[in-house]
Amino acid sequence: MFNLSVWDKILNRDEKVEYEFSLGLRYRLFGLLIWSLISIAIVILGFFIIANPTDDNTIYIIIGLAVVLLLLGASFQGSFLNFLMIVAALFVLAFVNRNFSYLIIGIGTGLFLYGLFYYLFYLRVANIYAFTNKRIIIHKGWLSTSLISVEYNRITDVTVREKFIEKLLTNTGDLLIDTAGTSTMEIVLSCVSAPYEKRKKLDQIMDDVLGKNKITANEEI
Repeated sequence: MFNLSVWDKILNRDEKVEYEFSLGLRYRLFGLLIWSLISIAIVILGFFIIANPTDDNTIYIIIGLAVVLLLLGASFQGSFLNFLMIVAALFVLAFVNRNFSYLIIGIGTGLFLYGLFYYLFYLRVANIYAFTNKRIIIHKGWLSTSLISVEYNRITDVTVREKFIEKLLTNTGDLLIDTAGTSTMEIVLSCVSAPYEKRKKLDQIMDDVLGKNKITANEEI
């Protein structure tokens, strides 16, 4: 159990964590790999601009890279797209004034360090999933946090969703949990490794908990 301080605040007195996990390790390492390649490419290009005079071929390279960055950003959402657009603009400015090349090198280095923090630490501690002896808990966030929980007797269906690319590259998928009284999947445990194994574990815990509750209810009658 790697988040004792979190559970101390959340769990009830008679409640304990039966199974705990986070985003899949391969999912996080693959994201770090892609992020690192982008960061290193930015740093190398910054040095390339400094070491080589501006010519037509170099301009074509920078325009091509700017287009690649914009296309990459288009596959993400919100602020990351805007950030890549700014980086692409800085690449163009670097050929107008080489002082911008040093800024590009700094940005690439900063991106690499940020990627290490984000993929190796933040994604793990900011996405904590747990099956306790009473309910499912999803704890989101690091500094600012949110909590979602649902008791087992409210769960009506558990579905596994595996997207082809994620399954092929990272062996991850999603658990979609439907609860009584809703028409849509209320809870999603996203990007977990071996999702079918996670579902089997959840089914086992639910059977144990609901079976014990049923026995207790019969004894009271």
